Amino acid sequence: MNIVNEAQQVVLEIPIWLLVLLGVLISLAIVATIYKIFSYRKIGIVSKKTDYLVEDLIYKLELLTPSVELLINISEYVDKLKSNINQKDISIRKYLASNKENAKSKKKDSNK
Repeated sequence: MNIVNEAQQVVLEIPIWLLVLLGVLISLAIVATIYKIFSYRKIGIVSKKTDYLVEDLIYKLELLTPSVELLINISEYVDKLKSNINQKDISIRKYLASNKENAKSKKKDSNK
């Protein structure tokens, strides 16, 4: 493989297939490096967007929490009122019926 020329310098004779293989490998390494750079940029953009999304969802959750607590309290009051009505069912029905009749009679009086 080594050839000595007239000036006593050692010249390496590298086969062409090896040079082509090295060229292809270097080209692939350059393409892979560029691909990694773009991929890491895209990953950075996606992670920022995900962070913004999570931050926005947390903010909206903080705004909705009082409303949800209010709905829970109202539903508890409605349940208590319903159980109270069921316990005093007969007297409340009589009261509502008399009020209904009074309201109808007042409506008729106001229409005249």
